[in-house]
Amino acid sequence: MSGIIERDPVTFEVVRSALSAACAEMKSIIMRASFSPLLSLSADLSCALLDAAGNVVAQGEDIPVHLGAVPFTVRAALAAFPAETWQAGDGVMLNDPYAGGTHLPDMTLIVPIFEGNRRLGCLAFLSVGFTGLTSAASLRAARASPIIS
Repeated sequence: MSGIIERDPVTFEVVRSALSAACAEMKSIIMRASFSPLLSLSADLSCALLDAAGNVVAQGEDIPVHLGAVPFTVRAALAAFPAETWQAGDGVMLNDPYAGGTHLPDMTLIVPIFEGNRRLGCLAFLSVGFTGLTSAASLRAARASPIIS
């Protein structure tokens, strides 16, 4: 049995391009709406679309380490929060490097995509986050004493 690429390469390419364009549009919207220069100027973020099982369907032309981690991160989220419990408006945010993440400052937001009551898949957005330390992206910890440099 032949696959969709062999049976209908034109339709396949149109759909593939549309899904990739959706990822690029997600990134563009986040960059334009962001107050963080890490997102708005440096474009330190990635976006991907996944199917209901957590397999990557499309991804932007983004940061390889983010995109490589996406399937593992989504699988970890689905293991912690089973897909059948998700509802419209839900989302999972995580940054655990042992649960598919890259490193602590990278935050992943996973949001389900629904058509009616049927979950089609999810989207994932990865970025350097501001996790509460004294400087942007939490890349530098606060000094214990002003004498220590």
